[in-house]
Amino acid sequence: MACQVWLACHGTSEFRRAEQLPEISQALYAGYSIPPYYDSLIGKLIVHGRDRPEALARLNRALAELIVDGVDSTIPLFKALLNAQEVLSGDYNIHWLEDWLESQDFD
Repeated sequence: MACQVWLACHGTSEFRRAEQLPEISQALYAGYSIPPYYDSLIGKLIVHGRDRPEALARLNRALAELIVDGVDSTIPLFKALLNAQEVLSGDYNIHWLEDWLESQDFD
């Protein structure tokens, strides 16, 4: 079953993380079977920085090092968001996100 990048997806995870990743709050572990009826928040990546550019750089690195196999995740969505000039500058709102999502092709 193919899942859209921003929607919940069930299956068996193959979760791995690099030791240097920042804080991750998670219910996910390798081999965990995610049922089709669950809270879609299976993990939360938290980064901090002295300012917005540093926090975004740390988030970009953390997303590059985070590996979640076996199920679809929102990692590609957040990587794409980090390439959007509006996100980098902080010049966005929820309506911008709706329009941006419609303009993207994540397949």
